[in-house]
Amino acid sequence: MELLEKTQAPKDPEPINDDISFFNSLLPFVRSLLWPNKLLCRMQIQELVYSFVTNTRDQIFAP
Repeated sequence: MELLEKTQAPKDPEPINDDISFFNSLLPFVRSLLWPNKLLCRMQIQELVYSFVTNTRDQIFAP
């Protein structure tokens, strides 16, 4: 009986994470892309994040 109560008990909602909320806000736009553009978008997002993590933003955003 105790096991049944544990499995049916509602889980505590996770706290709101601003990062997840931000990326979730982009989903409708990313979902609307055709797959070649979606792949390119993903690659460019990864490149951008990588440049911030490695502190190489100047190389990517140089005029």
